[in-house]
Amino acid sequence: MKEPRLGSLGQERCLLLGRVVPPCAASDDLHPLHRPSASTSAGTRVRHPSRHRHTSATAYLAASADRIKKGGHAALTTHAANPFLFKQPPYDPVRDFAMVGLFGTYPSILVVDAKGPHRSVADIIASARKTPGGLFFGYYSSSSRVPSELLRAATGTEMTGVSYRNVTQILTDLRRGDVAFAFLDALSAAPALQEGSGLRPIGTSAPQRDLRHPDLAAVAETVPDFAMEGWMGLAAPAATPPALLARANAAVADAVASPDVHKAFEEQGLTPRSLSLEEARNFLVADTRRWREWVRIAGIEAE
Repeated sequence: MKEPRLGSLGQERCLLLGRVVPPCAASDDLHPLHRPSASTSAGTRVRHPSRHRHTSATAYLAASADRIKKGGHAALTTHAANPFLFKQPPYDPVRDFAMVGLFGTYPSILVVDAKGPHRSVADIIASARKTPGGLFFGYYSSSSRVPSELLRAATGTEMTGVSYRNVTQILTDLRRGDVAFAFLDALSAAPALQEGSGLRPIGTSAPQRDLRHPDLAAVAETVPDFAMEGWMGLAAPAATPPALLARANAAVADAVASPDVHKAFEEQGLTPRSLSLEEARNFLVADTRRWREWVRIAGIEAE
């Protein structure tokens, strides 16, 4: 039976802040909103949430949710995906939070060894079909595993995931040929896109090519309807007063429209985009539904 349409957006990094303030980016390198020029018309100073280390992702989610309920703030990743990646997530992304706005979207980049035989998505699919046992791909989190699993399901090929602790380890094994490919989110893929990296980007999970990288084909050009993009946005506790949400939404839109912030986002792989409050809520609801289906197709068991 043919799998359903793969959808359009996913692997998101949503910043959930107990106090509605312009957030830092979930990526360590994406910090344009931290700059003094990013202070908002709402009169709120930009703050970087302090980092916390926990023994597990579940522990981090629980501690972050508790901190937010007590009026603090925290940065959480894979917001819409968490209900399906964890057995007992401490919050519901739609029920417990109000989406404030969106900063932008970013794709995952399909990367291979530059010295290897694969130069296109079609090459990966053909190789998986003719290689006994199929191909191995690398991933560094449950959510980063999903694009490769969707490619496997959509093409009916054998592809087996290998789990890594971080992106650096994947890049090393790609260069050695230990794994055939990996999808890296665009915010982490910068090293792989640089000339001389020893790696070759051959596809983007965005629905169409990015004008910033016109030579990088969309996977959808080979696998119809394949599309999966991450996003970065701001959410507040569900009980936040509507007037404050509206002010915060306007502040986010102003920040995204700022030339400096817009340029900084683009330089690091994000496609800036703003949404109204209603659009942002509908966006989150739809993305949560997409993640439910993606995790099912990928066959990922909740941790």
